[in-house]
Amino acid sequence: MTNAPHQERLFTALSISLGLLPAVLVSVKGAYGIVALLILALSIAAIVVLARRGELDWSSTWRRAMPIWIPFCGFFLAFAISVVVTGDSLRGLDYPNRWIILLPIVFALVAARKKIDYRHFWTGIAVGSIATGLLASYQIYVLQFGRAIGFMTQNPYGNLSVLLGLLCGVGALYQRSQTRSIVLALAGWGGIWASLLSVTRGGWPVVVPFVILLALHLRSLPRKAAIGLLAVHLVLVALAYPTAAYLVSNRIDMVAQDLSVENRQARSDTSVGARLAMWDISFQIFREHPVVGIGPTRFQAELHRKNTEQYRSADIYTQNVAHQEFLDAMARAGIIGGVALAALFAYPLIAIYRQRKTRPAWRSLGGLGVLGFLGSFLLFGLANTTLTNHTSLLFFIIAMSVLWAEYLQETDPG
Repeated sequence: MTNAPHQERLFTALSISLGLLPAVLVSVKGAYGIVALLILALSIAAIVVLARRGELDWSSTWRRAMPIWIPFCGFFLAFAISVVVTGDSLRGLDYPNRWIILLPIVFALVAARKKIDYRHFWTGIAVGSIATGLLASYQIYVLQFGRAIGFMTQNPYGNLSVLLGLLCGVGALYQRSQTRSIVLALAGWGGIWASLLSVTRGGWPVVVPFVILLALHLRSLPRKAAIGLLAVHLVLVALAYPTAAYLVSNRIDMVAQDLSVENRQARSDTSVGARLAMWDISFQIFREHPVVGIGPTRFQAELHRKNTEQYRSADIYTQNVAHQEFLDAMARAGIIGGVALAALFAYPLIAIYRQRKTRPAWRSLGGLGVLGFLGSFLLFGLANTTLTNHTSLLFFIIAMSVLWAEYLQETDPG
């Protein structure tokens, strides 16, 4: 009995660490890796404590967590098969092995879901969104960067920033505290602003559901609070509009200009043309190696070789990804890689759909968070390879585990 208070502090520490991850995700250099290791260590300790107390029902935990751990394992297995069959280097598993290494977090959060204080996670989302907005402003207006990049490349930075903004909108809609909901709603603009300054156009459509969430949030507030908050939103939009209009218009003009180049080689040296060329080459690689792919680490050499033969794009020689999530997975690991990637998104969504009458996701903060989170990563993957970025990969694994556990906790009977 004397150890009980110390054991409860363990779950408090785990809850706080879950909030630290989004808080430092893109705004503190290298901190996300340290926090991820902390969460992993605390998760393993939590499993041990629950097992010693006799409170760990492995059968129930494995079953409830199946929509998460099965596709996680499947993704690793697909790339492991590709490495073995193609004789590729074991370095090809450097990223896929994260899906296995971090599995204790999935099981710990599902098993201890009633002991986790999820408010820390959503507070971290708000802090992270505000922090990335400030960092992006500093890089553009003080350091005179051409594009805000945080401490990574601009595409994953912009996508993660806009995702933090969207999650703020989700969190605002379900907070019991009016003050916390208003803080989250306003904090979301930080992530949107950072994404804008990163000029990462692939994530900009996320602004649409973010605005819808803000509108729904305003409807849920008392009239006086809603009018005041609406006024603040409009002021923020008015302040950002000149910069937003210029950047969006500039990117649209750039796309049109890139596509207007008739010469194939010259077009492949443009931003849009290089991406189209990488998609073409990646699909060629998949067609030549349809079952298990060319191998995770062999992809880059083949990408560059085909570029030399067909395009000679200077930009492609600096790349090691397909810039499209599914094409990248299928080129590296064949059809099994594509199916494994699809399962990461499809399995949780199918599970939520099947439980729509007993566990409706739209009535749960965690459930709506899962939908928004997966939808965002699917959108990002249309023109980027987000899951080959270490920061994005760790956040996907851990945040999905948190949101799924919260969804189960909120919709548990009784």
